[in-house]
Amino acid sequence: HISPSEPTKPTVRPARGDQAIYRKILTSSNVYVENWTMGPKDSGLEGLPKSWGITKKRLKGGLQDGVDTVEVSNGVLTALIVPTKGMNIQHLRMGNITINWNSPVKGIVHPFFNNLEDNNGLGWLYSFNGWMVRCGAEWSGHPGDDNGRLMSLHGKIAHIPASHVEVLVESDGTIRIKGIVREVWFKGANLELQTEISLAPGSRSISITDTLINKCPNKS
Repeated sequence: HISPSEPTKPTVRPARGDQAIYRKILTSSNVYVENWTMGPKDSGLEGLPKSWGITKKRLKGGLQDGVDTVEVSNGVLTALIVPTKGMNIQHLRMGNITINWNSPVKGIVHPFFNNLEDNNGLGWLYSFNGWMVRCGAEWSGHPGDDNGRLMSLHGKIAHIPASHVEVLVESDGTIRIKGIVREVWFKGANLELQTEISLAPGSRSISITDTLINKCPNKS
C-alpha cells in the first residue's frame, strides 16, 4: 500500500471510449511532473477501493540520477514502471515477495550512463536487470555488423525515454499507465511503441498491452 504524502485536487475528466474518470499527464510535450502522489484519501474520487496508490518520482544520485519511476499499487500487487527506460517494469511486489531478476547490476542505470556500443555492442548488459526489459524495436538479438553498421545487443528501445506518460483511473478503481516510446532516425526507422500497463483493484495479475506502429512511409 502506498500512503499519499502530498494532497492533490484532481480534475475529473471523463474520457471518450473508455471508463476513465480521472486522467493526469505526467510527461508530454512541454509537460513534466517530477514528483507526484495520489491515493484514496487525496484523490477526490468517490466509490473507489480504499487500498491503492500511485507515486511518481525522479531518482537522484549515482547511475540512477534523473531516472523517472511510476509505482502503482492496487492494494495487493505493486508494479514499478520506468518511463526513462522504454516503459520497462523494474519489479513486481506482493507483500514481502519481490519478483525480478537479481542481477549483478544493481539499481536502475540511466541511459545517459550506458553506451550500448561498448564492448563490441554488448553495452546493453551494463544496465540489464529488472522484471520486464524491452528488446528491439528496430532489431533484436546478438550484436553484429549489418553492412558496416554495428547492431548492438537487443536494440535501443529499452534505453529510450517515453515521450508521453499518463495515468488513468477507471470507475471501478482500475489503474492504467499509458506510455509512448518513439524510436526514430533520419532516413531510417520510424517506430512508435504504445503501451498500456493496468492493475485492477485487489487483483494478483497485471495486464500489459503493447502496440508497435511502423510509421515509415511506403517506398515505391
